[in-house]
Amino acid sequence: MQIPPKKFTNTERMAELHKWMTLNGQTVVALAAKCQCSPATISNILTGKRAPAIRIEQLVYFGVPRELLPEGCITHIPSMRTVPINTLKS
Repeated sequence: MQIPPKKFTNTERMAELHKWMTLNGQTVVALAAKCQCSPATISNILTGKRAPAIRIEQLVYFGVPRELLPEGCITHIPSMRTVPINTLKS
């Protein structure tokens, strides 16, 4: 039986995300480079201001634990030119 992931408040999630990023040597700038977007975009995602599902999936692909990210919503889908092909899952 699998234990469901803990539900965090946004403040708890942000604190745990900050710890994870520090322990894993990740920065907003580094994650932005991996996702081929701006650091402001990643910052908006991590804080929960915007959470495009495709960017959430990219961050998970690059190792960020899904439970530390806000829930993705399909409010904005970037053009295919901005999404690295190797990060899309079929």
